[in-house]
Amino acid sequence: MYLTVSDAAARLREFFQNNNVFTFEQHFHEVVPICVDEALEAAIIAHALKLFEQRNLVTRLDVEEKTAFVLNRKLEHSRIV
Repeated sequence: MYLTVSDAAARLREFFQNNNVFTFEQHFHEVVPICVDEALEAAIIAHALKLFEQRNLVTRLDVEEKTAFVLNRKLEHSRIV
């Protein structure tokens, strides 16, 4: 069964409870350990990260051909709806 955007946001929120940076190369399989369709589920995670970015929860950084999403502040001080 595929992730919903809400599922993806919940998994990312859980991930960011203990981590400050997310990259697809290093952390995707930690957030989505079992994939039905990796490309589609990566797109769903990317969309959830875009929503986090729009809410100023994370900042997107492009570094050496990789993209990282960095928390703007610890999650306990942020609210994700």
